[in-house]
Amino acid sequence: PEQIQAAVTSGLAFVESAKAVFGPEAQALGTALGGLQAALQGISGDGSLGDKAATVENAIDEVAAAFDALKALVAPGCPAPEASGG
Repeated sequence: PEQIQAAVTSGLAFVESAKAVFGPEAQALGTALGGLQAALQGISGDGSLGDKAATVENAIDEVAAAFDALKALVAPGCPAPEASGG
């Protein structure tokens, strides 16, 4: 769970910087990441992870949905990778 917590922390930092441009979508991602962070609290090993597996899985699904919504908003403004290879 430590790597996941680090990823959540990085994600929340990204959300803070993205809020000014992508307001509601960035905020939704931040809320979902906060939910994942809360779901992960108290997990110290595989045994405690098993107890919270459904909660963590739901939180991950919410993060994925919020990320997809933000990605859909951002993607049209970004060039396709093959377009930049000259």
